[in-house]
Amino acid sequence: MKSNNQKYGNEKSKNNQNQQLQIIFKTAQIKNGLSQIDVAKKLGVSQSTISKYYNNAGEIRFSDFLQLCGILNLNASEVINEVL
Repeated sequence: MKSNNQKYGNEKSKNNQNQQLQIIFKTAQIKNGLSQIDVAKKLGVSQSTISKYYNNAGEIRFSDFLQLCGILNLNASEVINEVL
């Protein structure tokens, strides 16, 4: 069984990863001159889904992650390596 410190450490790490993804996605969106609505249309989801992805990126499906990286002109492998 994990100690409380281990549990909280993992949560903190996961939150850090989510924040990093949020920054990467939002920065790339702005760099590409896209709004959340533009990204949503290209991905085939609602703007609120994109907002949820940005605010809790850990919950994104891998297939959507790959498509989102493509839309934002990001290399998915590089994003994963940067966040992990």
